[in-house]
Amino acid sequence: MSKMDVKFLIFKADNGEKTKRYQFTTIDVAIRIRALKICEKDHEKSAIDFVNYEIERFPVEIHTIRTDRVCEFQTKLHCA
Repeated sequence: MSKMDVKFLIFKADNGEKTKRYQFTTIDVAIRIRALKICEKDHEKSAIDFVNYEIERFPVEIHTIRTDRVCEFQTKLHCA
């Protein structure tokens, strides 16, 4: 089982301009491997892309992904 979450980030450039990004993170609870990816938007497409990213890189098959049920993890994710 993997646990997945999204964190809101703000980066500040040298000129003072702020940029918003979203960090998708997942941790496999059995083998303690972590993956993370920074995305420009926090919507279902980003979540689906991140799940595919996780599947490609983890050395074990993923059976279950636990989320906190926020808007990024809704119906389209279940069909991916």
